[in-house]
Amino acid sequence: MNRQVANSGDVRERITSFIVREFCYGKSDALEAETDLMEAGILDSTKFMEMVAYVEEAFGIEVDDEDLTPENFGSIAGMVRFVEGKQG
Repeated sequence: MNRQVANSGDVRERITSFIVREFCYGKSDALEAETDLMEAGILDSTKFMEMVAYVEEAFGIEVDDEDLTPENFGSIAGMVRFVEGKQG
C-alpha cells in the first residue's frame, strides 16, 4: 500500500467528509468527533466495513482483525487516533 501520511486536521476532515457524503447524505447535523457512530445509527455492520476499506485506501494503512474495535472505529476521533498511530 502507498503510505499517505496526513496531519491530524487533514485526517479528521477526510474521515468526516467521507462519513457525511456516504452515510449521512450530506447532512452533518450533530456529528461530533466523539459521536458514537453505531449508537447514532450512522454505521451498521456493512457501513462499518466500508469505513474500514476507506481508511485503508485513503491513508495507505492496513487494518488487521485485532484493530476492528469500537475504540478505533466507533467515532471520528477514534479513527483519527488509529490512523495517526498506524502512520506514526
